[in-house]
Amino acid sequence: MAVVKKNAKGGRGTYADLASLMAYVDETLHVKVRFTTVYLHDMLHQATQIQVGDQWSDPICPIPVETGDGKGLSVMQQLGSALTYARRYSLCGALGIATTDDDGQTSGYRKRSLESMTDEQQQRIDQILETMRIPPRQESAFISGILQRNVTYGTLTELQARQFIEAYDNRNRKKEVQE
Repeated sequence: MAVVKKNAKGGRGTYADLASLMAYVDETLHVKVRFTTVYLHDMLHQATQIQVGDQWSDPICPIPVETGDGKGLSVMQQLGSALTYARRYSLCGALGIATTDDDGQTSGYRKRSLESMTDEQQQRIDQILETMRIPPRQESAFISGILQRNVTYGTLTELQARQFIEAYDNRNRKKEVQE
């Protein structure tokens, strides 16, 4: 799964802003996307479309556009915020993108007892994935294969990341010795 670091702070925590997600999709995944408005059950939704050749896909991953209580925002500010929120989540859902610390880790509902992988570990793992030419959304399968147990790339713990890097490096050392 592709992972984008959260870089903005809002009233309810941190999030990856739409500009960062779009830059990642364009520069790293090399995918062209656009957003479209769809109406489902008499409600406004934002959905993602992906360019495939000269054609655009049908709308994918529609997210309802809902405004909150406003808390000092004008109606247009509330709408703009709701549209951006729906676009971020539609894009992430359509392309299988996760952010570094999803809401489930920080909501209090399911606290993680183990530390997440460090930025250095994530950079090293990203380097390995690039070297091995692992396609987007196949990262978890590749890492699971090396560790010989199911893990999810976007939620690797510091221990799992360390074990993966060590196992990968050991595997490469063994290959060099055999050659």
